[in-house]
Amino acid sequence: MKFYAFCFLLVAASAPGAVFTVNPLEDTFVSSAHPQSSYGLAGQLSVAADALAKGEFDSLMKFDLAPAVANFNGVFGLGLWSIQSMTLTFTNSAPNNALFNGNASGPGGTNVNLSGQFTLRWMQNDGWVQGTGSPNAPGTAGITFTALPSLMMSAG
Repeated sequence: MKFYAFCFLLVAASAPGAVFTVNPLEDTFVSSAHPQSSYGLAGQLSVAADALAKGEFDSLMKFDLAPAVANFNGVFGLGLWSIQSMTLTFTNSAPNNALFNGNASGPGGTNVNLSGQFTLRWMQNDGWVQGTGSPNAPGTAGITFTALPSLMMSAG
């Protein structure tokens, strides 16, 4: 099971900090090995480098931050706050499906699907939908690997 959330820590000039947790509205992953498929109902996200046997995996999450803004405005006053830090929290688990990299047993019986470094990017275009596909039944509606580059372009 996946778990992730943004946590914000805010500090106002004369007030204590506040924490607000936001869960994504939508999430999905896309795969270079299946560039026309969507996996919005997969129940997990995946990231993998393009050099791996089953290709590159990228994950997308869409957040609505309006409730956080409203909360902070209510606690500290309209615009009288600033974000000092954000934390994005994930859990790691074996994928347990042949679609993913890292399903084989690794050294010492460990799963070769290891956590490592990855890049986070704030997408200027949130006009994507997660789709209804899953690893066992990929869909074609929703964001796909092929469509991802067009969403990553900067506006203007």
